[in-house]
Amino acid sequence: MLQPLVRRVIWAALRRAPRAMRSYSEGVRLPVPRPLRTLAAPPLALAAGWLNDADDASVRADLIALPTHLDRVDRWIADGTLGAARPNAADLQIGASLRLLVTVEDVRPRVDERPAGTLARRWFPSFPGQAPAGTLPADWPSTGAA
Repeated sequence: MLQPLVRRVIWAALRRAPRAMRSYSEGVRLPVPRPLRTLAAPPLALAAGWLNDADDASVRADLIALPTHLDRVDRWIADGTLGAARPNAADLQIGASLRLLVTVEDVRPRVDERPAGTLARRWFPSFPGQAPAGTLPADWPSTGAA
């Protein structure tokens, strides 16, 4: 399933780059002072990663499986299930998940070059957050063509 995959990848990225968490809360009014948010980011990312089963082996497996998920979304776009003139619930659910996923720079090229990436940006042209390139380990199947 796509949503759990996205959650695991995001939390794995934020566990490695907790300072990036600040970018995901841009424009959000939180009742917590910025310095406290910065201090809380590493343990929050660690706990959320644990709760979402975002261990290294799971995330690597997710990145290996990502092309299969993207192929399915691309097929749904091709057959008209997704991507009509007006969004349906699936457009918004899948589009939001993919748009969140491409905030991880290491994964972005695998999604952006596909119809699935176009769909995500169509419904969600701007999206807060960015985990910089190099956040995920270089030997993980995260960058390059899907």
